[in-house]
Amino acid sequence: MTHIAEIYREHPLLWAWIVGSAGLAAGSFLQLAAVRIPAGLSVIEPPSRCDSCGHRLGFFDLVPVLNYFFLRGRCRHCRHPFSPLHPFAEAVCGVSFFLLALRFGFHAELAVALLLFCILFVAAWTDLTHRIIPDKVILFGMIVAIPLRIWTHPEPLWSYAVAFVSGSGVLVFIDACTRKVFGKEGVGGGDIKLFAWLGLVLGWELTLAALLISSLLGLVGGSIVLSLSPDKEHHRYIPF
Repeated sequence: MTHIAEIYREHPLLWAWIVGSAGLAAGSFLQLAAVRIPAGLSVIEPPSRCDSCGHRLGFFDLVPVLNYFFLRGRCRHCRHPFSPLHPFAEAVCGVSFFLLALRFGFHAELAVALLLFCILFVAAWTDLTHRIIPDKVILFGMIVAIPLRIWTHPEPLWSYAVAFVSGSGVLVFIDACTRKVFGKEGVGGGDIKLFAWLGLVLGWELTLAALLISSLLGLVGGSIVLSLSPDKEHHRYIPF
């Protein structure tokens, strides 16, 4: 740990590159988790395979971002095209890890920031593709966040406890009002659990700010989607 701290103090940009490189690899795993968890599959077994021919991907097939260009976006064995979303998501994770390392440096709060990004990445992916936020994702986030927040807490511990209740409580209240007035679900259960978890990570002030900002963005984005979609019924439920 001492050597790593010295690397950061003497070469902060190198430290950011190291963390960013880890982010590229993390991006590949996070994509896998976002695809397999909603399907009820293990994120460990079976190893990564081509979706078309089922051939197990080797080490060089799994090099983040670069493998897509080396293989020209196709499986080495059956030449089936890979989705460009894969290298894009890996690059997003790598850049995000790099920026977070620059922002937090060699500090315990960096671990919290990376956890926050990883959970939100998977939650956003599954919400967009399946309109669900799996309980396994939130449960894993809570199991890791609680000891992290006991270890490092810029705010008093009570702030995170209050945010855990208030973050989800506001959405529960909105959902209850929506059901009472319109007879329909207003907020998904996954969103409620996600904001409870966010409370553990952010504290009460940032959690309420996140609620306000996300609600405003959701209102604007949802209005645009509904206005542009000819199939209004199909888009009644929009990922939050």
